[in-house]
Amino acid sequence: MVNVVAFGGTARRDGLVSRMCSRVLEGAADAGASTELVNLYDHEIEHCIGCWSCYREGTCFHDDDFEALFTKLRDADAVVLGSPVYVGSMSGLMKTFFDRHN
Repeated sequence: MVNVVAFGGTARRDGLVSRMCSRVLEGAADAGASTELVNLYDHEIEHCIGCWSCYREGTCFHDDDFEALFTKLRDADAVVLGSPVYVGSMSGLMKTFFDRHN
């Protein structure tokens, strides 16, 4: 079975971005996929400080929710990324999520 995970980078659970992610997941579920919507606002993700422990040690020194979220991302067959546009860029939540990928 195909596994589709959507990561929403918004604080508005019922806002446009959340609704769009849900609609994409509905379509995937209708096609037979297992789906999950992850709202980044509900998780603690610390900011990367550029210490490079992820490269030296193989894991980040922050004790937060990122590793579990990264596992979901890595194990997904398809990923949906949803973010509002603030000042011509993705939300801070989504940017922090991107910054933590090593």
